[in-house]
Amino acid sequence: MATLSKNRFLAEAEEVISAIREELGKGRATSGEQPTSEQLAVVLRKVEAMKCQIEEGSAPPKDARFRRLSRMLVDEWPLGHPLATAITELEDLYLKV
Repeated sequence: MATLSKNRFLAEAEEVISAIREELGKGRATSGEQPTSEQLAVVLRKVEAMKCQIEEGSAPPKDARFRRLSRMLVDEWPLGHPLATAITELEDLYLKV
């Protein structure tokens, strides 16, 4: 069971990382309705770090993991942004793996 959730997390992490990189590649000016390049870069680093921790088995114990990304997204990103939803769901998986 743990391997199944780990594999699911890793697969979804790859999808989220690709989506963030795609957004970064668009290089458009933000109008307040999209996350900034800086916000995307911060989230990308954090998602890559979570993925690396799970791959290497170096993630903190479950009770020492916290919702850092979700809090940031709620505070700084446009409400209902689809990428924010995917990132929040990924963080949910990270907390459970």
